[in-house]
Amino acid sequence: MTEAEEEADETRKESRRARDEFLELKKKRCDLFYKAYNHMSGCIDKTYKDLTKGEKDQGGVAFLSLEDAEVSLVILLPGSVLMNRNRI
Repeated sequence: MTEAEEEADETRKESRRARDEFLELKKKRCDLFYKAYNHMSGCIDKTYKDLTKGEKDQGGVAFLSLEDAEVSLVILLPGSVLMNRNRI
């Protein structure tokens, strides 16, 4: 094998290692994001219900929506229809 071939082979190996590291970090980042998203999503509705409940109703509804890499907060006031989507 010539020196140029050895250098090219080593460069390919380094490139594969860098790609594998990148994909591993990307997966970890996505896993952490979804873990946080699911936790917050689970807490938001209960908290919003507690804040908006009255003597005659159970409170409003709130949830997170994830569309096209954007997180939106969707809220429904007690006794009403879908009111608003706020980007967060």
